[in-house]
Formats: sequence, C-alpha cells, structure tokens
Amino acid sequence: MTTRAPLSSARVSYVPVPYTGSGRAEDVVMIHGLGANLGFWYGAASQWFARFGRVTLYDLPGHGSSDMPVSGYSPGQLAEGLSELLDYLKLDRVHLVAHSFGGMIALAFALQQPERVKSIVLADVRLWEVEPPSAARSPSRWVQRMREAGLRLDDPDKDVSFQVLVELAQHRLQSRDKGAALLTALPAAQSLFRGPRAAQRWLQLVETTNIYDEATSSEGVVVADLPKIEVPIMAAYGELSLRKRSAQTLERLCPRCEVKLIPGAGHFFPLTRPRRFSVVAIDFLRSQIGLPPIGVRATQRADIREPADAAMSDMAL
Repeated sequence: MTTRAPLSSARVSYVPVPYTGSGRAEDVVMIHGLGANLGFWYGAASQWFARFGRVTLYDLPGHGSSDMPVSGYSPGQLAEGLSELLDYLKLDRVHLVAHSFGGMIALAFALQQPERVKSIVLADVRLWEVEPPSAARSPSRWVQRMREAGLRLDDPDKDVSFQVLVELAQHRLQSRDKGAALLTALPAAQSLFRGPRAAQRWLQLVETTNIYDEATSSEGVVVADLPKIEVPIMAAYGELSLRKRSAQTLERLCPRCEVKLIPGAGHFFPLTRPRRFSVVAIDFLRSQIGLPPIGVRATQRADIREPADAAMSDMAL
C-alpha cells in the first residue's frame, strides 16, 4: 500500500518493502526511470533486494501516484526531492539503486550530499552530456525496428527514445487490436505501461509540464564533476545496450566505479532479468559492508520467476 510524503515540490508516493533477510539490515532506496513508476521494481527486483535490507520504492514526481507539478524535473531538482524524502523517512545513509534516468538523480544526489550515500548501483544510465538527446543519433537499425513495430518517430525536436515512450503510451490507449499487435512486437511495453492509467499519466506529464526540457538537461550532473563522486559505484549495462559511451565515461572518471555487463540483456534488464541483475548488484552491495557474495548458485532455488528478455530492451532514456 502506497503512502504519500509531503515534500516541498510535490506529494510523493512511496512503498516500504520489509527486510526478509537475517542479520543487520541496510537501507536501500530504488529509483525508477522516465515513464515508469515504483511498480518497475516491485514485482521482482525489490524482493531480491529485501533480502539485503529495508527497501524503499517511490514514484518520481509526475509518475505513478505522485503529484505532477509543472516544473522541477531536472536531475538536480529531483535529487533535492530525494533528500527531502530521506529526511521525511528518517533515513540517514542509504544505498541507491537506480535505473536509466533514475541514475542521473542518484549521481546528482551523490554530488549534493555524498555523506548520505553508502554506495550506488546504476542500471543502464545515460549521461546526457556524453550522449545528448537527439532525433538523429540513435542507430538506424534500431530506429527502423521501432518503426516496423508501428511507432512514428518523426519529431525532429525530440530525442528518439523519448518519442518511443510517447508512442508506446499512445498505442496503449488505442484500440485493443492495434495495441495488442504492438505489444506482441515489443513485449517490454506491456510491463512499462501495464494499464491505461499509466499511459494517460505519462502523456499528461509530457503535454502539461516541462519534463522534456528539464529531464534531458545535465543540470545537477555534468561530466566535469564526476571525479568528485567518491562513493563506490557499480554501473551495470546490458550487453545489447546502446549506452556504452556512458558506461565508459563513468568507469573512466568516477574513482570507485566498476562496470558490469549483463549478458544477453538490453536496457530494461532490471525488469526482464531481475534475478541476474539482482545477484550481481547485491553481491556488490554486500562487498561494501564486508559480507561475502551470495553468488548465482545460492539463488537457483528461488521462487521468483524471471521472464524472458524483451525485444525492445535496448531502448534507453
């Protein structure tokens, strides 16, 4: 059941996931990406992380059940909101686990308040300064595959990945037959916009707020500041990810960053490969507090089912 935290910029919905492990529990906060909500983590990945510590999931402003202010969507501004949320929840130092755009928020927060961050797990994060938003930079084969699936990607002023999210939401609200055909071609869309409300919220966010200009800015996370982030970072990227330049930049500039590749996966691997991602991430988190790795064998008998990877999994925002 979600609860709302009354932050200065918006009321933000959050869900605590109780600790299910043994021994000392750490505090973990998980941050989703654009177009998603806390449900991105809830179904599978958060259940793994709950074996490591007390997990907090929350909806970014404008997403899920959180308020939708007109502005306040830059990485730096959302990091300030994260700070308020931690204050409200009385969390002092935490481990951050962040996917896609959520990783920009985590990095901005580490720059703003490094003393509150124990470690960071990034999942397929795109650094805007390294890979700027553009309608023309995405690989032509990927763009063609999206078009063959029925998406219109013709806006010269918008990043292609952003256009894909808008198109997916619009298709989700169209006739059942047309929407079903698209979801068959791009199965990850079914997980991203599980129902019409999520699609409607995303389109409303895009049409009525400053989300595009603010969220695609580097405000709060500029490349020149990355060497200042001294907390341990594991940057996980799908083997099929389009964002290898961001991975290389993080590994080169962040003093304590290690990059891990998730075999056979693309952008949405925390959702489509939750066990594979979680095992790698939790072993990293355990190493930060002096615990041995759990390893893959220790999770073979787990009852959390891992779905097949998605055809569109290399989309990245």
